[in-house]
Amino acid sequence: MKKTFLFVNVCDTSKPSAVLNRFLAIARGLCEGGDSVYWILLASKLTSVIAEDSSYSTIKFITIGRSKALLLKNKHFIYIYRCLLYTKLARVVDKISQDNAPTIWFEYGSRIPFLWLACKLCDQYGTILIHEKGEYPHLGRSLRSKINQSFYMNYFIPRCKYIFVNTTALKFYFEKHLQLMGKSIPVHILNISVEPDKYSESSRHIVHGPRSIVYIGTIYGTKDGVYDLVKAFSMIMEKYTDTKLVIIGDTSRRDRMQEVLRELDNLLDPRRVELTGQLNRDEVVKRINGAYCLALSRPDNIQAKHGFPTKLGEYLSTGRPVVITGVGDIPLFLKDGHNAFVATPGDIVDFAAKMSTCLKNQEEAEVIGQRGKELVSTVFNYLAVASVLSRSLDKS
Repeated sequence: MKKTFLFVNVCDTSKPSAVLNRFLAIARGLCEGGDSVYWILLASKLTSVIAEDSSYSTIKFITIGRSKALLLKNKHFIYIYRCLLYTKLARVVDKISQDNAPTIWFEYGSRIPFLWLACKLCDQYGTILIHEKGEYPHLGRSLRSKINQSFYMNYFIPRCKYIFVNTTALKFYFEKHLQLMGKSIPVHILNISVEPDKYSESSRHIVHGPRSIVYIGTIYGTKDGVYDLVKAFSMIMEKYTDTKLVIIGDTSRRDRMQEVLRELDNLLDPRRVELTGQLNRDEVVKRINGAYCLALSRPDNIQAKHGFPTKLGEYLSTGRPVVITGVGDIPLFLKDGHNAFVATPGDIVDFAAKMSTCLKNQEEAEVIGQRGKELVSTVFNYLAVASVLSRSLDKS
């Protein structure tokens, strides 16, 4: 059955991010599968990169309000302004909901005002409210975070028609919470979604110089274990003098990466680690396609156990060998020595050993990388993921 989906400002389209890539892939997959997608931008401008990409030409982007570039550069003002724009959104929802196809509001965020307004609009127009959560909900410790989390779990979640998560741990977590509340809301697993054509072999370029071990993502905090990655590289860099470590991600908040910076200062040759800063999608694709291998040393913490890294799909799409820790649901898809090099979570020595194994046998590493790439044609393919999403709404 054809459906109409509303994606309401799931992320800022002007900033490259794993979340943006994921939702573009899902929206594209839904459209190519026969559904309709309206992507509502609240005080956000659609970039020319997305607007001119034929892959997304069937997504109906609608802008409401003035873009942030025209506003006072104050995040609190923009936050309030977006809340006010929800009043204008009602007219759009009303118009779209008049179509014969079921209208589904796809909600991703977790901030109280937006969640409350989403519930009210869905109730008003008979729109089906579905929600996706890709991380453990209770991470913030401040009073404001605790209030937000309580509202999210006890008011918003019970009002959803369907919930989608990306790991078995999150599925169990939400099912247990809903059971305690006496609610029988379906919770489905929705895998990471990859557009293989965005990381094609034609994007690969010949790299001269050192073999690069590349990481992309968040450098701050302990989420992706960047400190562990740098430490592991320091253990093997003398043995493999033809290598360098490339870390791609925002570095503007130096105060939040002091541990990583201290470890870099301790290296025998800090020049062999490159911090690129934030790069656009084309530059990221160029870098990861030109890598010798791609690395992700997620530690064994509650955030990693409940989440599944979107970047892993980007890694696998290149066909380059992946060195990763087997945390959470990752071992359900990646097997050490078969389609990836999988290290024990939290064991820096083991991670260094897996990188060493990958580096010393290039021919074997290439085969393993190609086996990993097979996943982006099956379980992680954007069309398959969109199909799972759409079909799940027909079952109950």
